[in-house]
Amino acid sequence: MIKEPWRSDTWCRFLPALHRELADPRIESGLPRSFLSLNFEDTCAWWETLRYLLRTLLGWRNLPAGLAWWYENGQPHLGDPRLQLVRDRWNTRGELDYFAAREWESRGFTGMDGDAPLGFPDAYETRPGWWSALRERPPFSETSPWGGGYNPLHLGHSDRVGLDDPENEPMTMLDQPNRRAVLVASGFGSWRRQLDDFGRALPELGDRSWHVEVFDRSVGYLGTFRRSRETRLWFQGKHSVHVAGNPKLDHDS
Repeated sequence: MIKEPWRSDTWCRFLPALHRELADPRIESGLPRSFLSLNFEDTCAWWETLRYLLRTLLGWRNLPAGLAWWYENGQPHLGDPRLQLVRDRWNTRGELDYFAAREWESRGFTGMDGDAPLGFPDAYETRPGWWSALRERPPFSETSPWGGGYNPLHLGHSDRVGLDDPENEPMTMLDQPNRRAVLVASGFGSWRRQLDDFGRALPELGDRSWHVEVFDRSVGYLGTFRRSRETRLWFQGKHSVHVAGNPKLDHDS
């Protein structure tokens, strides 16, 4: 059995770099600034890292709905370093459109009249002109998350990262008066499972939330997480951003 199988997964190679970049953007994290000069394997990993940021850090279980909300609002950063990083790394030349197109198409939304799928915000409208322009746009490279099949880059490898069975107990600390806690996970491959277990054991705070700072012994600081009382999911950043990717009709997506 491979110890921490994410380490041998090409698609997950930039996940630690993403956490380092968010922890301190002044250091050289190893996260590529663009996919234009990357080989095929690194390009897959680059797009997978975006998926991990949106699904695991922002907690968007419904990526099409979260992206629809972000596009409809002009892709604001809202003071959130994660959204700012998406703009700075994955949308310098409009390349995010290809990722969004793949996610929307996965729900049957292709810009044709009346084909917006269940779970999208009511304000989201079909945009056939946007789709036509995207189809006519010269490709950035042959490697793209959209086109050439349902999921040409086979994205989704990161969805299970952090959910392995832990080999050791984590280190934890509590500061209940300030609603702060610290979790030092026993491994990057199990940090999400240990965060979930730790969260269930935390004392109830009524209508308030714990702020849990999560660390991994090899990667370092993974960020501060809260658990939404509405979605029951862990997330970083603003709650309003988190719920945008979790419409009430589609929490289990």
